[in-house]
Amino acid sequence: MRNINKISGIFARGLILLSLAICAFPVFPCLANNSFDVAKNQRVSLKPDILHYIDSTNSLTIDDIRAMPESAFKPFTSAAFTRINKNFWFRFTLKNSSDIEIERSLELFDILIKSADLFYTIEGKTYQQKTGLDYPYSSLNSHNHLFNFSLLLPANSETVFHMRITSPFYLVFTPEVLSYPQVIAESTRFTTYSILLVGINAGVLFFIVIIMFYTKEFEQIYITFCFFQFFALLTLLHMNGHLLPLMKDNVWLQLTTYNLIVPGVAICFLFSCQQQFHSIYSFRFLKKFCFLSNIILFGILIANLFFPPENITPLIVYLCFCIMVILCIYSAFLIFSEKGSIPIIAFGNLAFFIATITSNFGSFGWLESPWLARHSFEFGLSLIGISMAISTSDKIIFYKREAHKLDFKHQKEKAESEAKSE
Repeated sequence: MRNINKISGIFARGLILLSLAICAFPVFPCLANNSFDVAKNQRVSLKPDILHYIDSTNSLTIDDIRAMPESAFKPFTSAAFTRINKNFWFRFTLKNSSDIEIERSLELFDILIKSADLFYTIEGKTYQQKTGLDYPYSSLNSHNHLFNFSLLLPANSETVFHMRITSPFYLVFTPEVLSYPQVIAESTRFTTYSILLVGINAGVLFFIVIIMFYTKEFEQIYITFCFFQFFALLTLLHMNGHLLPLMKDNVWLQLTTYNLIVPGVAICFLFSCQQQFHSIYSFRFLKKFCFLSNIILFGILIANLFFPPENITPLIVYLCFCIMVILCIYSAFLIFSEKGSIPIIAFGNLAFFIATITSNFGSFGWLESPWLARHSFEFGLSLIGISMAISTSDKIIFYKREAHKLDFKHQKEKAESEAKSE
């Protein structure tokens, strides 16, 4: 057990140093190059050279944007949408230098986009495509369960595109233009990755359930953690776009699912922390904080029935971020101050907190790492599930040892009693 405590302490220190190093990583400015030749590459990344303009009033039309000079736009050097519920307008040019017509897919690599509109003109005819949570899912042409646009570029042409994106979420925006073989490869990679994470969390959930029925010990801490894992599974499925086909084109549900699942994860996790650490003397300072946070989260769940989703989402993001920061500090304290299985649980919690905070940093534009901003939260959910499974196994082994000792003591006393009787 001492070795486990040392290992968990080393991992915790390493995660803290890694997160600090990532946050301190400098962001270098890039030169704008607004024209991209899709004939020369099967995969073209539009970021960070794509130009953008923020419509603070949400009133500009496509005609207003087309009339604006190039100097009004700025290079989108950050991967994050730092201003939510505002219209972000993007301008870029796709060039086809070949002698044949080329078909491509503009991948947005996100599922939390409220609405995205693509405008362009080919051979004098104007086209518009729409995608996002604001539209019924069955009407969209989507790959990987994520949002995208299909493009058909004429031979020896240059086409100017304007794209408008609006969302209440802090998006990580890394658009790419892919050939369809690349789309298939990306779809395979995405599916493999999402199935792996979902499988890990589903395995932990089934493990805890089987252990409860096997030992017939239905403790509140295990039941609460099962609910936490259930909401974590729903979060992973939603973030990877697997729930949208099941919503039967219900636009309200498409826009509100995030606001229902994430508070559910936070509520279950706070209850789990209260049950895990209730016997620790230092936790008395956080009891009221957890209680008040749960009341606010319950209030947010009810508010989804009366207010637009775009007004609720920012409250959820900031509240969960504050909760994670405070519990992260406390978990780091427990790793070095407690013994037994508590440091293992605290290490899993700390890994989850750091992963969530890192994801928020990326979404707020404070961290220039799209991969970490997108996936660190998902890995954090997996790590906390694994740590809980290890802690549960450790507790079961302890119970079995104690039961064996009691059985041995009972058999010894019985033998001594029979010997005296004889």
